[in-house]
Amino acid sequence: MNLQPTVSPRYPLGVVDYTRQGFEIMAAEANQHWVSPTATSQNFPSQHLSGMAQSAVRLICFGQPIAPEVAQTTIEEMGFLHATLWQMLPFARKFPQIQKKLRIVAQGQSWMGRFGLPYFPILATHLSKRYLYVSRPILALPHTPASWGPNTHFLVLDPASSRAPAFSYAGVSRMYM
Repeated sequence: MNLQPTVSPRYPLGVVDYTRQGFEIMAAEANQHWVSPTATSQNFPSQHLSGMAQSAVRLICFGQPIAPEVAQTTIEEMGFLHATLWQMLPFARKFPQIQKKLRIVAQGQSWMGRFGLPYFPILATHLSKRYLYVSRPILALPHTPASWGPNTHFLVLDPASSRAPAFSYAGVSRMYM
């Protein structure tokens, strides 16, 4: 597979205080018209995030359908870390105009939903309304591997511009291995 992903410019999130801001506050500040009832701190815990962190994110798009595990490996090989719901919320708050144009997935954290399958937080817009929902990659045909669509943009942490992160990915296992 010849992958030539497109990487966006940096989007600085500024300083986010993960200790003071609970999920409900962060979700409200993200100004979504609808938030999935499964997008909760119980399903997506912030146990690996604490204190204050200043970071920036980027968006990566492959421009073709891509299996989640291929996207994950390729993004990691590029030197990026996958963002979680907890980085997605400040992004949605600070850059609503980007969400209005793109479908964005945070593949850094999954919730094991129905039948033990991984579900991921996604930002999208429909009829000019902004949504935070939880979904999984789609099956194009029965008995084929699930994949993200060609216009899916992956939210990733930019390690070059993230300073003094108060979070760690220790204990976070690879989702598909």
